[in-house]
Amino acid sequence: MLPGKVSFLFLLMCAIIYPHTVIGIPCTKEQKDEILNCCKSFIKIIGSSPSLPAQSGPCCEAVRKVKDMNMPCIVRLLKRKDRDVYSVERILHLEASLIEEKCLIEIASVFYEYASIIQISNRH
Repeated sequence: MLPGKVSFLFLLMCAIIYPHTVIGIPCTKEQKDEILNCCKSFIKIIGSSPSLPAQSGPCCEAVRKVKDMNMPCIVRLLKRKDRDVYSVERILHLEASLIEEKCLIEIASVFYEYASIIQISNRH
């Protein structure tokens, strides 16, 4: 066999055996399962909470474990039965929820500091 053909067959074998590494899939079935389990009270179609998950809670931790918090990747791994139970839109919104809540907390802390400065300057 020619060296080029051997190299091609080796690469093809690697692509078949190690699809996550070769293709670079940023999420796994285990991560999907963890998000469905830890975030179920926020992402179920029926009976989920309209509130955001806590930043330090298990749901947010599961979302952070996914490379780049790539929720579209998690959605691509959903099976038909998962889609009947869990809201795709809510899963996709998990990343945005984390970013929005972090921004709101930062904005609130800036306003608090600003209010404190104003109170101190009014005293003098």
